[in-house]
Amino acid sequence: MTESELSTACRIVSSAPSQHSSTSHGGHHHELSTNAVTRSLDDLHLPTWFGLQAATVGLRTAIMHPLSMAASRKRVSDSKDASIRSVLRDAYRGGGRGNGDVGAPAQNAGRGFRNMYRGFGVAATGNIFGEIAALWVVEAAKQKILLWNGCDPHNTKENSSAHYASAIAGMCGDLASIVLTTPLSIVCDRQLTAQYGMASGNRYENSLQTFKTVYRGSAAPGSRVTVGKGFGNLYAGAPASLAMLPAAGVWWTSYTEAKVQLYRHCGPWFAQSHETKKGPGLNVPFPSPTESPTHEHSGVLALADTNWLRSSTDNPIINGVAGVIASGLTTFIFTPLAVVRTRLQISTPDPNSKQFRITQVIRKLFREEGIRGFYRGTLTNISIAVLDGWAFSTLYEINKLGSDRGLRDG
Repeated sequence: MTESELSTACRIVSSAPSQHSSTSHGGHHHELSTNAVTRSLDDLHLPTWFGLQAATVGLRTAIMHPLSMAASRKRVSDSKDASIRSVLRDAYRGGGRGNGDVGAPAQNAGRGFRNMYRGFGVAATGNIFGEIAALWVVEAAKQKILLWNGCDPHNTKENSSAHYASAIAGMCGDLASIVLTTPLSIVCDRQLTAQYGMASGNRYENSLQTFKTVYRGSAAPGSRVTVGKGFGNLYAGAPASLAMLPAAGVWWTSYTEAKVQLYRHCGPWFAQSHETKKGPGLNVPFPSPTESPTHEHSGVLALADTNWLRSSTDNPIINGVAGVIASGLTTFIFTPLAVVRTRLQISTPDPNSKQFRITQVIRKLFREEGIRGFYRGTLTNISIAVLDGWAFSTLYEINKLGSDRGLRDG
């Protein structure tokens, strides 16, 4: 995409009769100089943004947790044909054999949904802290990269740097998340897959006990574990996670490009639809996302007065579709690394092997299942990623809009 094309795309989502998007609410004048494409870290009230992120990440984790359990279990299942439905049913009944036999007797009959929410506390904690840290780093790094290149993030003519800035920033954010949350991710995966399939030898324990078990690794009971060895066990999946850093770069780059293109091609239609609904004679081709001619509200209250589905600047439909495109593409490309990472996190290292653990896992996987083994659960992973990508991108942009300093000052 050329610089002139991208500038045109950005002007579509940011243009207004004046330099800033503005609207009147019963005599109160409200301005927003940002939109879903140009809104940056300096535009956000950070305490509000962090609070909104924590709430929405927790909610998203609660909704997606059973599917995340199913995805983790499919990667370690003994059965190549186990469906996601059978895995969820087996989990609900408390089964841990992982052989796809939905008629297997339940190990913990009556626990139902509690069985499906194994590891939720660790997952929610890791997701909240990891995502807040990652997104802060993404926004800060992207803004810094643009400024280092002499670009103003709010100057739409200079946003041709946004794509590689998004890629680098996305990888930096993912790196921060890996450092913070890898131990929690391993504990969570151990809890999700305990007594199931290839992890049938792992006993289900509470979070603290699981943490201690992971820290000790294959050490004999009662023996001393060095700090270096313990941290090595806690970060067992880190090499595979680091290898997946390009996935974050691909996601953020494709998300940025998809969002710009969608606003470029669909923004005028939404703007025309908005203008037609309001009636002729109103020269507002690209209205402010908070425009509300019938309510005397300004600032944050203006958010409730808006038909967001008609917005040409902060539209949840466009943001969600961009997230779906980015997530589906990225997940398909990087599923093999995700499979290897999960196997690393739930397996116990062979103390007699001189090979690196990641080499052990890859050789064993290829020997037993061939190339297809690296794509175990691809359809499930893409389905989950698409749903999560839609939810993430929609809520991510809503949280940024709700934290915009322009709303607080309006």
